[in-house]
Parts: sequence; structure tokens; C-alpha cells
Amino acid sequence: MEAEQVAAAVQRCVAEAAKAQQPFRSVNEFLASLKRQGWSEDERLAVQTKVLDALKQRRLAQPSKG
Repeated sequence: MEAEQVAAAVQRCVAEAAKAQQPFRSVNEFLASLKRQGWSEDERLAVQTKVLDALKQRRLAQPSKG
């Protein structure tokens, strides 16, 4: 899998998770769809790692409530 494909998958997954009521469920469903499309375990793990890091960065960038 090319790096561009992984990056595109990460962007799509983060965008979907950001809009979802249950972001982590959205991530899991997205990763399952990659598996059905034939992505290897290593490729899916790379996407997962980058997505979770991006979501963490988004959360840390938001002003705290409280």
C-alpha cells in the first residue's frame, strides 16, 4: 500500500470519526471496511495508529470545558 493511500484513509477516517456520535465505533467500522477491501494487518495498524494520534491531537487542541 502506498503512503498516499494510507494518508487518504487516515484523513477519511478522522473526518468520519469527528462527525460521529461514537467516534471510536466509527474508527472500528472504518478499519473493518479496510479489512474487507483487502488491506493487510500492518496497513490497518498504521492507519489505526495515525487516526488515534490525530484524534488525540484534536482533543488536546480543543479548549477545556471546566
